[in-house]
Amino acid sequence: MLFYHIDKHHALREDMILDKDENGLTSHGRVFWHNYQVDDRLIHWFGEHFFEQIRLKEYPQRPSRFESVFACTEEYISHWLRLINPVEGYDWPPWLWQVEAEDYFVAEEGFLRSYFINASTDQKILSPFWARENARKYWNGLQIKGKLDECDSLKSFQEVPDSPVEILLRPPVKVVRRISLKEDGITRG
Repeated sequence: MLFYHIDKHHALREDMILDKDENGLTSHGRVFWHNYQVDDRLIHWFGEHFFEQIRLKEYPQRPSRFESVFACTEEYISHWLRLINPVEGYDWPPWLWQVEAEDYFVAEEGFLRSYFINASTDQKILSPFWARENARKYWNGLQIKGKLDECDSLKSFQEVPDSPVEILLRPPVKVVRRISLKEDGITRG
């Protein structure tokens, strides 16, 4: 099945096969397996590892986020492009690729929050209870009746309002073709 993948490092090429490295990690997995910093990324790092522990214990049939290539459907491209900040060390503008994979899992990105924001201080506060509950909802996945390509809109299945759908692709993933961000009316912002 065909999906869309955002390449923030301009590293992909047509007909390339995306797979796990010798440690069983994809590029996303390499970033969050060992690396963390004492800032917002620490919260993200905590969330990734916490979600992985829930997956291993309760949802072992689901693909690990550390071993997945992330993608979206066409209706979510603009949303994901808006989340990419050009000052984060990524190549700008990012490249959009059509990719193909046979094995995938569909989840709501909004459940990845393992923190809440203190309204009076705007500070992010880790919440293991909230993270555990959200992890269970995330790993349950979207309850899609029928096949993904037969759905009119993924939005009708979402539990979290305005939460983008993300698709975890199990490697191998084939890079099909680069899509111009102006082609097909796809634009950033």
